Order: sequence, then C-alpha cells, then structure tokens
Amino acid sequence: GNARTMFDSVGQETDQVTEAMGNLIQAGYQTRDSIEDISASLAGAVVKYGDTFNVEGLAESITTTTQLGEVTGQLTDLLEKEGVNVESFNDKMASMATEEERANYISQLLADQGLTSLYNKYAETNGAIVDASAAQTSFTDEMNKLSETLTPLVTKVTEIVTKIMEW
Repeated sequence: GNARTMFDSVGQETDQVTEAMGNLIQAGYQTRDSIEDISASLAGAVVKYGDTFNVEGLAESITTTTQLGEVTGQLTDLLEKEGVNVESFNDKMASMATEEERANYISQLLADQGLTSLYNKYAETNGAIVDASAAQTSFTDEMNKLSETLTPLVTKVTEIVTKIMEW
C-alpha cells in the first residue's frame, strides 16, 4: 500500500506523515518502492512499540543518520530495542559512501528485524482500518485538488467583492 496510508493506519497525524515523507525523501529514498519499504518498517515499529515512537521522529533521525553516517535520535532507541549493536551499525554507516547506500542499509536492517512483516500482518488483521485510511487519504487528495482548482476563482471573487466594497 502507499506510505501515507500505512502511517495513517497506525494512528499517525496527517502533518506528521507529511513531515515524515519529506524526511524520507531527503534521507535518500528516491523511488516509490524504497519509500514504501522503509514506511512499512516504520509503521511496524509504531505497531510494535506504540507511543514510544512516531513516524516523524523516526524519519527525521533516519535523515540525520544517513547524512552524518552515525545513528541519532529515535533510530538509536529503535535499534537498541531491536537488539542491534549500535557501534557496529555506526561502523557500517561510516564505511558507506552515499546517503542512498546508507538509507537502503537502514531499510534492509529494519526489514530483517521483522518490522516490515509485522506491519504487513497488522494490515491483514486490521484490513478495515487500512481500507478506511486509504479512503481518507484518497478523499483528502481529491479535496486538495479541488481546492487548487478553486483558489484562483475564490481569489477573483474576493478581488471583485473588495472593489465593490470600495465604491
């Protein structure tokens, strides 16, 4: 499913989801598939640990981690909870040349920890929630498109009304 639907289905706020998506793109996830893979892992972390993590915080720390080549923020906590040796993780990060390479490694590591399959199981069990999230996301997209279409019209009407009031 799409990343926004995944995040929404595990109870993340729309503005946090938007921030998270921006962070993931900055972190080096450039394709739809790579964004969906990491998103499923982050959603899995939220399912597993509840309010301990949110996708915005995780995505932000992934961005910083891929840029610095050293783990930071919520990602540190997640790796520790998952029993990953942070020191060897940092050594691995330091040995990689690009942010994209680091991003892919993080994605693979989290999937190997079972977080992606955890989200997939959650999505199967909670199909109605995921479907409702998908419908809500789709509805929001349509409303945004409609708003973009109507904005010039509303602006024009406002200008006309303002001119009339000035007479």
